[in-house]
Amino acid sequence: MTFPRFEREADKLVKIAWSKKDRAEYEHKAPRWVIDVLVDAIRARKGEGAKFEAPDIFPLKDPQTGREIPSYQSYLALAWLRHEGVVVKYGRDGYSLKPTAATKEHLAELWEALPFRG
Repeated sequence: MTFPRFEREADKLVKIAWSKKDRAEYEHKAPRWVIDVLVDAIRARKGEGAKFEAPDIFPLKDPQTGREIPSYQSYLALAWLRHEGVVVKYGRDGYSLKPTAATKEHLAELWEALPFRG
């Protein structure tokens, strides 16, 4: 089985990965809206196509409450966007948001294409 795998459960993004330490699968979950908050933060702080590092963008804030979003949820959203080719990783030199890849329509299509588990 290949890891990581991404699925959706209701309105949550689920990452299934393999723990070398525990020699077992584990899961992380994040609400769907964290993806939008991440994309908006990248656009606002760096712009599309510009290189950034995670500390340039994180911590993310919940737009409703102003509370900090847990870092594992932010990194989960970033991992999914990388997996889908919306964000490009440049080794140790950071990431960039691929120009025009993160439209609301494209993100919705990618979301709908995720395997769903009830």
